[in-house]
Amino acid sequence: MIKNTIYTFILLLLMSCTSLNSIDTKSNNYIGKLLFGYKDDFASFNININLSKNNSIIQINKLFYGNVLNIKAYRNQDIFISPLNYTELIKIPNLINKNFHDWITNCLLKEKFEIVKIEDDFSFKLTCNKNEGKTFYKIRFQEYLLEGYIIKKK
Repeated sequence: MIKNTIYTFILLLLMSCTSLNSIDTKSNNYIGKLLFGYKDDFASFNININLSKNNSIIQINKLFYGNVLNIKAYRNQDIFISPLNYTELIKIPNLINKNFHDWITNCLLKEKFEIVKIEDDFSFKLTCNKNEGKTFYKIRFQEYLLEGYIIKKK
């Protein structure tokens, strides 16, 4: 019984430490911090981004929990979020779905970037600024706030 518990713990620990393998030799990898807020509740996470020409993979993880959320965005295609139960909580409008990869690319590669989209049923604002080697970002979507910084891995 104790032996099985130890093996299970080791397996869970190894699974929580997995990271992205580079998908594309021409991809850029970024690491950073993310503060996620919903109304008055806030939580902090680590963020890993693998960015290539046609897709981006965003891993959000928490120490001791491992990967909490994976987001895959492809140029001109819908965002894929896993685990899937998060897609039921947050309905992502088609405009954001189709443009998310390009917006993230611009955010990470340009000195300054801002996009504001307000329609009848949603509001979205993304601002990015580079300062001393870090890209600081802020995303507002409905009642959600995501902000933090990203550093390009060398």
